[in-house]
Amino acid sequence: MDNAAAVLSPADWRGGLDIVLLTHSSEYQKSSNTGVLVQQALMTGAIRVQRLLWSRVAPDVSLIKSLSEQYTVLVYPSAKAQPLNVDHWQLHWRHAEQHQQQLDGLQERRIQLILLDATWQLARKMYNQSPYLQHIPALRLESARPSEYVLRRNQTNDGWCTAETVVLLLKAFGLSSEALLLQSSFDSFNQRP
Repeated sequence: MDNAAAVLSPADWRGGLDIVLLTHSSEYQKSSNTGVLVQQALMTGAIRVQRLLWSRVAPDVSLIKSLSEQYTVLVYPSAKAQPLNVDHWQLHWRHAEQHQQQLDGLQERRIQLILLDATWQLARKMYNQSPYLQHIPALRLESARPSEYVLRRNQTNDGWCTAETVVLLLKAFGLSSEALLLQSSFDSFNQRP
């Protein structure tokens, strides 16, 4: 098993999922940005998605406030990030969640996941220029699934775009119907003209 349990446990997540797409300004103009797709596909249900403009000099005030009020995990492959093998995590998560519910009853808790919505090169700059992100527990996703994104050239071997990353996370959290909905939207979007 991987080390994701050090960062995530079922006790951290019961009431839903907040996904924050911390978006580089250049992504707002790109028609190939999949962050918009994530936000549109997941507008209802237990998942809340918001896109926030990243700024080196003026971090979003609501995001900074949420870091002290809500359990938050950064999904980014930093050097100190714990690996999360999303191909196997769902089974582990479901078993542990059932056991935890037996121990302490159902609690309303939401977990906040922050994703850097930018090219891999810009995401690295965003991370390095944002000290507040460097203090958040981080996860590095692992999967045998290659990126299928054809609208841009991926810069790393496991360089999933934002929508693909969210699909992997939704599957890992056992949110299969939401993952299918987003995957279907992504498949339609991911067509070369």
